[in-house]
Amino acid sequence: MKMESDFVTRKIKKRKYPMPLLKQLDILHQLQKEQSQKPLYPYDEKRGIIRLPRSVEEELKQLARNGNKPEALKKVSELTGASLIASKDYIDMNLELLEQLKQKLDHEKKLSSVWSFYMDYFAAHREFTDLGEPTENSLIEAVVTQVGQQLFGGDDTVSDLLVIQIADHQFLHGTFVIGGRMGGVIYFEDKQMGLVAVAEWPPSKEVKYSRFSGQFMGSPGQSWLN
Repeated sequence: MKMESDFVTRKIKKRKYPMPLLKQLDILHQLQKEQSQKPLYPYDEKRGIIRLPRSVEEELKQLARNGNKPEALKKVSELTGASLIASKDYIDMNLELLEQLKQKLDHEKKLSSVWSFYMDYFAAHREFTDLGEPTENSLIEAVVTQVGQQLFGGDDTVSDLLVIQIADHQFLHGTFVIGGRMGGVIYFEDKQMGLVAVAEWPPSKEVKYSRFSGQFMGSPGQSWLN
């Protein structure tokens, strides 16, 4: 019997077909699937969720790395019953780069490079921002408040804090406002390390960064920071 940790879950955003040909191919594909057996890991179309065993996930990654992306796409569709579009979005979501982001966060001295990597490979992609679930996190709230006060002084409080957790990868990311300034945060739970970025007041284009480490201790408002 497979455990919950043996599966990878991804949320697939519904979107329009980018081209008429792909729509026609998808219709033919759906008709063909109706004549086949029930998929082993059914696609939750209502919630937009594809959930596959980690062993299958690794096989799909290997196919994509070897330049056999069409075969990987076909396998996702056969296993889940998902459309070609949803299957393609699943394959295109390269979460392996989160490991690179983690390494950069741990070792890169230029914090702006770490944040740029996150923005370029994750935050700028709608498929990624649609992943995960909103969560409340006292550590993140305490950190962004403390960092904001250290960077800009005063006793500004945090507002509009939105934190998304991608549980499979022990990764949290989010946005917030402090003293009217826009900010963002990323945090790896397994490394207990994160990064805060806060933009200065306009017309300044300066963005200030702060790397932090910390662990949620279990009670609201209790955490330790380094």
